Amino acid sequence: MRQGIGLDTSEIHITFAAAELVDRFPPVLSPQSCADMLGTSVKTVYCWLESGRLYGAHRRRGKRQLIWRDRAILLVFNGADGKKSPFLLPRTGTPGISLTEQEINKAFASLNGTYPPIASPEHMAKLLGLNRSTVYFWLQQGHFAGAATKRGKRQFFWRNRAINAIFNSPEWSDWNESRESKT
Repeated sequence: MRQGIGLDTSEIHITFAAAELVDRFPPVLSPQSCADMLGTSVKTVYCWLESGRLYGAHRRRGKRQLIWRDRAILLVFNGADGKKSPFLLPRTGTPGISLTEQEINKAFASLNGTYPPIASPEHMAKLLGLNRSTVYFWLQQGHFAGAATKRGKRQFFWRNRAINAIFNSPEWSDWNESRESKT
């Protein structure tokens, strides 16, 4: 049974605070950027996602896979092959991956304002590795409810609430069904 190397999140944050890594590997990764970070093929990352090796570190949103960088690194280096996971796993029946406010704050604290707490759709697109039009579409669908507001022509996101909406909300198909039943 593998025990891992005992890596912790403070080491991850110190390492990824370096200027050359902040833009390449933000706290939210696509499978391609995760593969680049780990030096593996994207096919390997998809295999890990499908097999559950990155369980608790990723979330499917529509056709997109979004990976929480810190949890993925903890799973790769510390493993979850034994009975104990390197972080608190989501409970059965709980929507999302149970990402905590503390994890979100720590991930952004060391980035020296690269991703400000009040974000534009352009900032959110950059953070999530998406097109700006996808962010606007998700906003129109109501997936950022409670995390975004419009003032005049401008949209504003509260970054931590938007991350929480992405990683901790119910599955979007379930969410849309419950929303339609209320109307």
